[in-house]
Amino acid sequence: MTHNNKIYSVATTGLLGLLLAQQGAAVSTPNFLPEQDQLERNQALWEGLGFQSYQLEYERVGTNLPSTYPFPWAVTVNSPHNPGVITGVDASFNNIPSSVPLPSMESLFTLIQNEIDANTDLDIEVQYDTTKGFPANIHFVRSDGSIYGVQVTHFVPLGGSNTPGPTPTSAQQQLNQAVALWKSMNILKYAYDFNMFGPNPQNIVFPWTITVSNGVQVTAMDGNSNQINWVNNNPHPMSFDELFTMIQSAINQSPKYLEVSYNQQYGYPVDIYIVYDDTTADATVDAKISDFSLPVGR
Repeated sequence: MTHNNKIYSVATTGLLGLLLAQQGAAVSTPNFLPEQDQLERNQALWEGLGFQSYQLEYERVGTNLPSTYPFPWAVTVNSPHNPGVITGVDASFNNIPSSVPLPSMESLFTLIQNEIDANTDLDIEVQYDTTKGFPANIHFVRSDGSIYGVQVTHFVPLGGSNTPGPTPTSAQQQLNQAVALWKSMNILKYAYDFNMFGPNPQNIVFPWTITVSNGVQVTAMDGNSNQINWVNNNPHPMSFDELFTMIQSAINQSPKYLEVSYNQQYGYPVDIYIVYDDTTADATVDAKISDFSLPVGR
């Protein structure tokens, strides 16, 4: 069977985009080696780095998607405090039961190998992370025309991995630069959407639409257009200055992992991913800021 198979590499930005919708993933020049060669090279790179414990954000895309546990899933593989176990939370903040197969990087490599061996797809495209080798984007077009897609949008090593995240110094420098840029704008009135992922014991409906006046007066509507009235709960609607304070507090605590991306034009945070403690899911902050707007005629 004739295939139009393309397998190439992409440098992902790390779990919690970190996303860098605004900065984008750095994609290498496509390498059109045979798919089997690309698989073997990247799997060897991944295995050579020796990652045993890690977290990933996993999303299925395409046709015939399962609906019981909505995507994306936050998956923890072989936590140092729960070895040999894969656990996951879905987009509705529900724990995914052990009866549901959860992905690991190893299982994704196996998925690709099985697809190559079957030799029945109309098209196979895989993007691999250029620094770690794991599959970041998988796209199969099956013989019946259906599409099977997988995206690994975030990856965080846990438990003393040999590839740590950004150092506190670099995180501090990035924060300082972002705060300086934001304050230089002297913007006191603005609005933005706030989305948070992970456990949600209060059943909060995201995304929030947050409006800030005079730099400090914060009002917000939840995803059902209901006004949010609390200020002391966690999470709660915050101004950008309060978000900067939260990030500074995290840096001061030396968390397991911290990665933040900032808007290059204004300096406000667009993607925040903090792992304070890899023993519990609620010790992770995964937040995204989007749709920033200024009042007309400012």
